[in-house]
Amino acid sequence: MDTVEKHIIEIAKAFAAEKGWSWLEPIEVRLTSTSSGDKAWSVLTNAYARGRNIRLLILDSDLAVIEFSYLPR
Repeated sequence: MDTVEKHIIEIAKAFAAEKGWSWLEPIEVRLTSTSSGDKAWSVLTNAYARGRNIRLLILDSDLAVIEFSYLPR
């Protein structure tokens, strides 16, 4: 895992902590494109299980969280 991905995970962890969401590994991080054509990082926690997942979309340009959800089931 490179330093960019580590930084993205740190941002995601801090966001989850602010929301009070549980953070479970393994983590899946992917660079993707948004509908507007911007690049964004997709983060999914508890990646190989159903439930207790956090999903975040973080813009590559300014590292802002633009979408988020917690799937408790």
